[in-house]
Amino acid sequence: MSGAHVTTEPVVRGYGPRIRAAVRSAFTTEVGLARTALAVVGLHIADDNFLQPNPGMSAAAHLGGGLTLLGLVVAAGVFYPRVRAGARAIIALLAGFLGVLVGTEAVYYTSEVGPSGDDFTGLLSIPAGLTLLGLGGLIFLGTAIWVTTFPVSFTPTG
Repeated sequence: MSGAHVTTEPVVRGYGPRIRAAVRSAFTTEVGLARTALAVVGLHIADDNFLQPNPGMSAAAHLGGGLTLLGLVVAAGVFYPRVRAGARAIIALLAGFLGVLVGTEAVYYTSEVGPSGDDFTGLLSIPAGLTLLGLGGLIFLGTAIWVTTFPVSFTPTG
């Protein structure tokens, strides 16, 4: 056994390192942060429209509006990394507005009767929407700074 190599480091197997890397990228990259916030907004839309509809309403009554909103949020998450910075900023700003808007009902009912049902995901939707609004603003600010760093010369005409 003159050529044998013995290691004292443990062998890493399983999904642990992959899961840690996925969680790390979900909170440290722009795309990961946007997709996480979009997932929270989409979760509340699904919860509010299909999983826990208002008393006296069925999930079928919310089918058109709920599927439209959910489809828009899913499309935003799919196309977000594939578009340019300006389009990403617009997607983030619109989805952020939607996230805050759909969460306001939860604030009202939580203050009036206490949180119950879909109010919990609604309360999570508000910080997710604010995150998207901030992200969209930062993207616009970043592209505006980049664009204005180029020298611009205006030549008088006439």
